[in-house]
Amino acid sequence: ALPIFTFTVTPVSGTLSFSSLSFDYRRDASGSAQHYALYASTTGSFTSGSHIDTNVTPFAVSSSLFSNYSVSLTAITALQNVSTPVQFRLYVWGAATQTDVFRFDNIVLSTAAASIPEPSAYALTASGFLGALVLLRRRRQASGGRSSVRS
Repeated sequence: ALPIFTFTVTPVSGTLSFSSLSFDYRRDASGSAQHYALYASTTGSFTSGSHIDTNVTPFAVSSSLFSNYSVSLTAITALQNVSTPVQFRLYVWGAATQTDVFRFDNIVLSTAAASIPEPSAYALTASGFLGALVLLRRRRQASGGRSSVRS
């Protein structure tokens, strides 16, 4: 079976728009995993429609240095304004033996949270409008209902 690295992101409130996924990787031997495929799903079902990216160029071999990988997610409409859990899967294949090592580090999933005003923001706005109305009414009463603008 292919090694699968998986993680799930669940919005706590409101929605999330995913902008990018990046990570550092390395393989320790020339026979270790050489390729990957990245998928994301909001339904838990992984189909060809949930495919994001595939690397068929063999990863460079290094026992000490990591390389960086980054993919933009902004053009994937299924990953924008999401309010349900999103599961990401990274499949790795191409290893010559079961003992070959493929490593990940510094995994970063960037998102933009949709702004949802707090109830206190609505209360502050409403009190500002109410205060302006009270001030306007007092000015009209003080002028006897006449306009304060003279011609």
